[in-house]
Amino acid sequence: MIRLLSVVIVFLTFIYAIECSPIKSPKACSPVKCPGKPKKCPYGYQKKDGCEICRCNDPCNPPGKPIHCGSKQRCFVEKKPDGTFEGRCGDSSKTSQKGKK
Repeated sequence: MIRLLSVVIVFLTFIYAIECSPIKSPKACSPVKCPGKPKKCPYGYQKKDGCEICRCNDPCNPPGKPIHCGSKQRCFVEKKPDGTFEGRCGDSSKTSQKGKK
């Protein structure tokens, strides 16, 4: 009888702990406020923990994972359908030929 009661108490404690755990809601981000002159960032601001910080985004040199292109290539920035920007490597001769046509 005591064993059964102990199991029930442990089970109820477990259920109570699960039900009372706080529900994670998305963090509300405040607008970016940079000290000094207002920054104009053509590719938007970098994000940290899901919120924008006062540092310009560089799609060809993202923090922690820079894009290294091979010889005769350079990084180009493309706008994705969701409105964000992405860097990619491309052949420089292709871009110069496009300008000649």
